[in-house]
Amino acid sequence: MSAAEYPEYIRRMLAQAETMITDDDHGPAEAAALCYEVLALFPDHTAASALVHKALSDPWLIREMRYALTQHIDEWDDRPWQERRRLAFSYRVMSHWDDLYSFDEEAMWPQDVCDMAEEGRRQLQQDYLLGQTRGAEVAWNIFEEAIRRTHDPARMLLAAGYVYADQGYFAEAVDMLERALVQGAPSTQTSRLLAEVRWWRDNQENIPWIPPVGDGTARRYKQMMARLEPELAQADAAVDPALQYTPPDIENLPADFVLPQTLAADVMEKIAAVLAGESPSPVSGPVDWRYLDRLEKGEVDVTQLPEWAQYLLLELDNPEQEMLVLQYVLSVLANPPVDEEE
Repeated sequence: MSAAEYPEYIRRMLAQAETMITDDDHGPAEAAALCYEVLALFPDHTAASALVHKALSDPWLIREMRYALTQHIDEWDDRPWQERRRLAFSYRVMSHWDDLYSFDEEAMWPQDVCDMAEEGRRQLQQDYLLGQTRGAEVAWNIFEEAIRRTHDPARMLLAAGYVYADQGYFAEAVDMLERALVQGAPSTQTSRLLAEVRWWRDNQENIPWIPPVGDGTARRYKQMMARLEPELAQADAAVDPALQYTPPDIENLPADFVLPQTLAADVMEKIAAVLAGESPSPVSGPVDWRYLDRLEKGEVDVTQLPEWAQYLLLELDNPEQEMLVLQYVLSVLANPPVDEEE
């Protein structure tokens, strides 16, 4: 549809959203939320989708979100599950799904499959927190079995969609929410959440404050850890039981539930090799992420930094502190300017 074919109230909603981006009483998150309302009614409205990205590209918001994320994850940490955690954190902070406040997480699952669904959620968290992909595989199968067995599949699908979105699995969340609508979940509530999650699924590689996706091998993480924490980098995480995959508690699953088969080790190695050979498309945006490459390769020309940064580094005689301060300085300089003077 062309812009002229949409109802007049849609045009007014988008005009209001654009004003809200820089409005002191509202802000980018509220502006994006209004765009999601439009996308819930018209999923293919390209102007509404583009306006969400414009809202999220606000320079002050980018600075705040980068700072918030680095309190949890270093920007050079390119391990796949850390990339998902960045997305999930960003989604939770920016989400303005009004029904969230009436969505009781303690009682969101249908009672007849509550224990089973919670076990699936715990499995999913193993991938989300530790990168144990087996957890995500098992979680999907547990959720599917719960959907098949429950007397309230619409509620189960809506809850599973919410959990997947909350953990940054947007493609899975969209699948669950679309099926929830078919099963009769509350249309207004579900459609609004679906619109928001679908946008994040389609734009997850273009969130302005999130670094570009790595090559799947955690190369940059390994390089930086070898420089910052050599002893820790050499430690074999595989010997730590806390980091190993924990199978589901069978007491919370039906007696006839069958765990999904795992792929053979050689097949997994071939898949990993193929993925490692895929070069992510460069992402252009307001943040100059090239600083991560310079930091990783140790190709930082200190003489090109602002004088205040050079003086700060000269006062340090501890190599470890110097690296941390250099990382901070480069990160700050990569931010988009907030005004013409800057």
